[in-house]
Amino acid sequence: MLEYTNKLYSEGLIEKNIFSLELEQYLANAADGRYGSTNWWAPGLQFGEPGTVFEGAPALEGPNGDKSYVGLGDSVTSLGAFAITNENEHPAATLRWIDYFYGDEGAKLMLMGIEGETFEETEDGEVQYMGYILNSEESLTDELNKFTIWGGGFPLMFMEKYFKGAETTEQELDAAEKLLPNTIEQPLPLLPYTEEESKRLSSIGDDIEKYVLEMQDKFIAGQESFDKWDNYVKTIENMGLEEYMEIQQAAYERYQDFE
Repeated sequence: MLEYTNKLYSEGLIEKNIFSLELEQYLANAADGRYGSTNWWAPGLQFGEPGTVFEGAPALEGPNGDKSYVGLGDSVTSLGAFAITNENEHPAATLRWIDYFYGDEGAKLMLMGIEGETFEETEDGEVQYMGYILNSEESLTDELNKFTIWGGGFPLMFMEKYFKGAETTEQELDAAEKLLPNTIEQPLPLLPYTEEESKRLSSIGDDIEKYVLEMQDKFIAGQESFDKWDNYVKTIENMGLEEYMEIQQAAYERYQDFE
């Protein structure tokens, strides 16, 4: 995969400063129509008119015929966004309050706000934000935060009919439909680590992951020769790869026990 990406980079098909490009500059370039392909959410919504010409691509086929889309996140998001301390005198009531946001009414309140104040219901039963919310000089999140806590990490069941983010635009849904036949059945979840495992991962794990990302950039940009691949692998092994993988395996098996 890195050799293929290096080929694209060397042929000028990937922006030369891709590894240092700031988000604001990327969005400005896209709005100017400077990209023929990109990886972003709802480009028609984010880039304006130049983004409307983009269409979702199917999963690419590897050299061995494999064709799987693995870029999926876990269905449980914001893990750890809610906790009860030993100071809480009413844990059962607190959990009932949190559980409310996993239902229809709670999801509507969290994502849409208050009917008649932040959203209204159309004749066909759809919900939409009020005009002043959509046309505000402030961001959508800032406006909604005056009524709800939408915009941060929180426990919630995302429902398509109430979530009006980029992922629910027609362009985005069409792109997802193309990937669906080759989508893996179960994405890797957010794994539960013990306190000791977390300490080790913050040590050897952070070092390994940082090194892998640095070398990935160098291989793609041609700053490191693929002739040194074996040295690269050996370096990772010497950094504690075996222990790193043992921790990940133990956490994955623990997760399966939860299921």
